[in-house]
Amino acid sequence: MKPILSILIPTRNRTQELNSLLSIIDLCNSGAIEFIVSDNSDIPHEFLSRQNVKFLRPTSILNMKDHWNFLLSHAKGRFITFLGDDDAFIPSEIIRLGAFADSCTADLIWTRQAGYAWPVEEQEGVFFQEIRNNPKTQDFKEMRSRILRIQHGTEIPVPYCRVLFHERVIEKWTTAFSDSPFCVSRIPDISAGVKIAFLAESQVHYNYTVFISGSSKSSNGGLTRQGLGLDDTHGFNNLKFNPLTLEEFRSLLVAPPFGYITWFEAFEESIRSLRLRSRSRTPWIAFKSAFYSSNFGSQMQISSQVWPQWHPISSMGFVLGSINRRLLRHAWLWRKFQVGMKIIFRKSSFVILGGEGIPTTFALVKFLERTEVLRKKERLVKVVVSK
Repeated sequence: MKPILSILIPTRNRTQELNSLLSIIDLCNSGAIEFIVSDNSDIPHEFLSRQNVKFLRPTSILNMKDHWNFLLSHAKGRFITFLGDDDAFIPSEIIRLGAFADSCTADLIWTRQAGYAWPVEEQEGVFFQEIRNNPKTQDFKEMRSRILRIQHGTEIPVPYCRVLFHERVIEKWTTAFSDSPFCVSRIPDISAGVKIAFLAESQVHYNYTVFISGSSKSSNGGLTRQGLGLDDTHGFNNLKFNPLTLEEFRSLLVAPPFGYITWFEAFEESIRSLRLRSRSRTPWIAFKSAFYSSNFGSQMQISSQVWPQWHPISSMGFVLGSINRRLLRHAWLWRKFQVGMKIIFRKSSFVILGGEGIPTTFALVKFLERTEVLRKKERLVKVVVSK
């Protein structure tokens, strides 16, 4: 029997996070859903036999882009999405989603956004979910226009912890671009999202929280912002192993910190692989690369190497971005400001999970399943949970 959903899980050297996710999968017994875990670790993970999980091991350690393409080649479900090993899902909700997808004829299924920050040292875990009652489905024409203008903040159908895409999207890509892999950027989720935005023709909104995007201390984004993992032979930030694919970036010796320039590279490379041309002007890109940077010092050096002729403009972006950050004092204050705006305008609810009862995604999911937190209407809820 052909599965309705394929949940693809690339993993690498994160045993605690993966074990937590596998424990969640154990709570989901449905023949309509296939879970495929591909172990890309330096030392193979010792997996216990599970009836509803297919385990893969590449013949050699793959970089992130190639690993995603490897997993895609094994998907057999009608709808496909990816989960990281530090992410999660609500078992009861994914079974309902499978039933919905079984009769769905659209190319895309959007679900509610939700996230979980794993506890780090003394910090408590935080869970949030989107709570807009009538989410507006994006217009494809407007979305594609924003992508071609490379507008920062463009919401695209990234097949990761929120969006599922129909297998015919891949079939359309293979028919039109048989000589090119689906994921071409070192940031494969964005790369895939850009492709899907141009290949899909129909979409629906499934207005429930199903997937939970996790952020742990070993997440790639956090490691890049801190400049860590540069010397790891098979690490995400080692450019010899996980190269920057955009031609003008290939001379860089250090991976750009997560921010606008990383986002830009994934967009631009994906647009070119679609045989399209972006409409954004280079001076504006140079400015935004410095203004939106999450690490000003490193970003300024990289922008100067890539666009030396626009150094004064990127310097202006650096100065204005610095002033903007100083006005907000610290990055944590900026994050709290963003959280506050989402709460005020009722775009999200935030649940602060204190205590020792929520140390992993598995503990979080069990808590969410047995309580009414997902259905609460309050804008901000603080819950102290004990074991």
